[in-house]
Amino acid sequence: DFKDIFDVDHFITSLRGEIRIIKILPPKVKKRVELGLLYSMPPISWSNISYYENQVLPLLLKHKVIQLNRTNARLANNGLPGEIQKLRCRVNFNALRFTTQIEELGRMMVKVLREKRPFLALHLRYEMDMLAFSGCAHDCYSKEEEELIRMR
Repeated sequence: DFKDIFDVDHFITSLRGEIRIIKILPPKVKKRVELGLLYSMPPISWSNISYYENQVLPLLLKHKVIQLNRTNARLANNGLPGEIQKLRCRVNFNALRFTTQIEELGRMMVKVLREKRPFLALHLRYEMDMLAFSGCAHDCYSKEEEELIRMR
């Protein structure tokens, strides 16, 4: 679950004033979810903002809860309104923070690696366009930002 990986309180506090996040569903909605009476759908990968406004939002308003399965699907990176892209960057780079337990485990692993030297750390999913996938271009020069847009 999200709460097993990320610091939920930090997430909520970081985004306060931007979006409303609730920890507990209202009783009526919670009961419907427990009974499996919720709308479930796979979002279409790399959709633009109008897909979410015109397709997903009406379903959310109708059903009150939507389960978006296959959540590796991404909102398109180019052509988003600035406030949406800024929110996405704040979520990815500020609001998401690992739980204390995961942070402590990470520090312990790094300590052991430094003591045992030498070591090589390799991220097997590193892709040249990882930064492009995030959609963020904070502190990039205009030429770099243009290159990221082309990569997307």
